[in-house]
Amino acid sequence: ELTVVEGMQFDRGYLSAYFVTNADKMIAQLENAYVLLTDKKI
Repeated sequence: ELTVVEGMQFDRGYLSAYFVTNADKMIAQLENAYVLLTDKKI
């Protein structure tokens, strides 16, 4: 079963501060972003 939702949240913070697009709110807001999910090493 696949569930599609809008938005995404990391439980442990950002992997890098370079992901942040709004420093005041400390959020990364991207338009039409692609996300790759895998359980394999890339």
